[in-house]
Amino acid sequence: MIALRHSPPSVEELMQWSDDNPGYRFEYVNGEVTIVSPMTPASGRRTSALNAKLWMWAQANGYVSFGSSTLFQFGGLTVSPDEVLVRAEIFDALTPEEQDQIGDLIPEIAVEIVSKSQGQGKERRGVLPKCKAMHEARVGYVLILDPYAVGDERVTEWGVAPPNFPTDWDNVLNA
Repeated sequence: MIALRHSPPSVEELMQWSDDNPGYRFEYVNGEVTIVSPMTPASGRRTSALNAKLWMWAQANGYVSFGSSTLFQFGGLTVSPDEVLVRAEIFDALTPEEQDQIGDLIPEIAVEIVSKSQGQGKERRGVLPKCKAMHEARVGYVLILDPYAVGDERVTEWGVAPPNFPTDWDNVLNA
């Protein structure tokens, strides 16, 4: 990731930058625009394992799941976490037009997987501040999964997980 100083961009600007730079996504956190690099095959495999696990949990527990290409704007942030879950009743209450816009939809759960380019262990460039900012912006439960860390440092969380939320992340971390 490369962080660039910039005044807050509009969603349209971020989308245009992505269109102009295929394969890259842009996020806005803590006053910085960040370029999110494309995933490596190993990162993509872990993200797919995460998406499958949480999609199944979401379906069984009244949530809607969104993958890493989905952009969310809330609390002064514009981010696309690796996985986001929103209560189905909240998403379903939106009109079809609202569901197809990037608006003020605050996730209930956000998950990030640390990639090799983001550093290993405690370093986690960009991921840690992003996750803290999401929790401060009222995301109820935020989780970092770090396949490069050891022991308890592999999982970092803020907030309280919903009932029955998965706690075994080995199949994601070791994918």
